[in-house]
Amino acid sequence: MVLVLTNISDKDDVRPMLILKQNQDKSYTLDKVSKRAMPDEFLGDGYKQYYSESITIENTHIKINLSTPNFNGSINYTYVSTEEGLVLMEATRFERGAGASSHYTLYFLTGEVDHIYTNQMEEPEVDTRTSLTMPVTVHTFEETYVESLIDKIYNKYISGHIPD
Repeated sequence: MVLVLTNISDKDDVRPMLILKQNQDKSYTLDKVSKRAMPDEFLGDGYKQYYSESITIENTHIKINLSTPNFNGSINYTYVSTEEGLVLMEATRFERGAGASSHYTLYFLTGEVDHIYTNQMEEPEVDTRTSLTMPVTVHTFEETYVESLIDKIYNKYISGHIPD
């Protein structure tokens, strides 16, 4: 079971995510806690950062899906249980702006980066696909700010591959 705690009295407070495991007797035991797995709910101006948030559990995978207002952007990321603990397996970011969109997926456990840049100002739209590599890294559930990590990797590996 996954729970996200929200302080309704303080919109700027962190939102801890708790992982609970079910015991044989159907009770639950707290397994993991992260104060970093969920991003801030509100921006500095008091508006919700993400229009839609969902968390699903599929076998050993915990999938988090966040979408911005008007669905101009989204972040999806997946944690998987490994020998190192619960670690970030992959993250995908989609952004759409005036005339272009960018979609990239980071595979942390293999070091692969897939990027699709779409120029929407051309008829027909033109996709530029790029496959890159980054170092294989382990990012734990308890210690990783996913948004910051995605931004850092984008700036280091992807931004130089976007067409002019």
